Amino acid sequence: MPQLTQGDLQIHCAIPITDIHKFYMKIQKSTHAIFYMEGTVSEKIGADAVLQPLAGTSVMVGANNRILFAGLLKEVQLTYEGSRYHISLSGISSTDQLDHNIKNRSFQDTSMTYREVMEQVIAGTLGGRLWFHGEDQPIQSPLYQIEETDWVFLNRLAGRLHTVLVPSIYSTTACLHHGIPEGNYARADKQTVCESIWFDKKIRSICRRIRTSRNWDIGDWIDWERYRYIISSKECSLEKGLLQFYYTLSGTGAFREEPYNNTYFTGLLLPAVVLDVKEELVKVKFDMDILQPPESAYWYPWQPDMGNLAYCMPEKGECVYVQIGNAAGGEDRAVCGIRRNGNGNPELKNTHRYFTTKDKKRMYLEPNAMGFRDMKQKKRLELKLSDSQGVQMVSHRTVTIT
Repeated sequence: MPQLTQGDLQIHCAIPITDIHKFYMKIQKSTHAIFYMEGTVSEKIGADAVLQPLAGTSVMVGANNRILFAGLLKEVQLTYEGSRYHISLSGISSTDQLDHNIKNRSFQDTSMTYREVMEQVIAGTLGGRLWFHGEDQPIQSPLYQIEETDWVFLNRLAGRLHTVLVPSIYSTTACLHHGIPEGNYARADKQTVCESIWFDKKIRSICRRIRTSRNWDIGDWIDWERYRYIISSKECSLEKGLLQFYYTLSGTGAFREEPYNNTYFTGLLLPAVVLDVKEELVKVKFDMDILQPPESAYWYPWQPDMGNLAYCMPEKGECVYVQIGNAAGGEDRAVCGIRRNGNGNPELKNTHRYFTTKDKKRMYLEPNAMGFRDMKQKKRLELKLSDSQGVQMVSHRTVTIT
């Protein structure tokens, strides 16, 4: 394959740059790919470019009819020098579109797999696409995206499957790989130089940083001196008129990520509305969700902080709080409810506390007395402990003391 030179470089963006004299790009796992370029444009083109909003527009860099980098312009600087403009461009992979907006939502359908959740997240970005590599599995417990961008959330989900995300540099829309991209096989030639070699204890693999004129991709397998490595990072730089590629060669452990959790979640109380009730379980729609079909909602256990001291199951339409038990998930529970669907009760005072079930069984705490009363009975049925009169018991039925 012939060496790529400065003259082979081409850029397609809102500014037609024909004279490129500096170029650099870098692609790594779990982060957005970037590129930087410097060149010159004519006075007319430069004057027109000053008036254009260029940040966020698409850009594509190629060489010898092959794409080197496709993404979005991040920053453009123009400097007038003589009769021409000096221009510098910095860009980022289109996965940056997933990293703009903070979102709050839940994924309660535990029959979904991680792949299905990730595809649903990606679908919210126009033109987004996910290539899923590796084994999939059900989410098992509800997932929450709280004060996170889609990019941060997707990286966290990938970690739960012990792998990473790799941004695609071949599309102007948000495309990414989950896990190790499916690569090609190649053999390092004599012109490939090993700049450094080391042993990575974390992934238990020998790693090499190499320099070559050949254009490979992350996920490609490279044979080097009877050993086979995989490319885990890629850089490209224009040096003395020639394009030089730098790669990190390592084992597949470089694409392994230990699960990590958002510790902000632990103990968080999420407001919700009850959709359904069964035994000691509730289905809810969280206030942060636009829509929650009842059939796919999760059955949260109703476990109020007071235990069974003042136990009363909430009803449909009532407001409750779901507490996230731990950042890893699986210990979430509905812990308290707020009755907002009634007209109030004139009996309630600041000094009085009443706990009444839907079947009209009441426990009351007053400044000078406490007791239990059956409000459903036509005749009074009550046990009362009073400061002034001691123990009082009123019953129109048999009283049994054992």
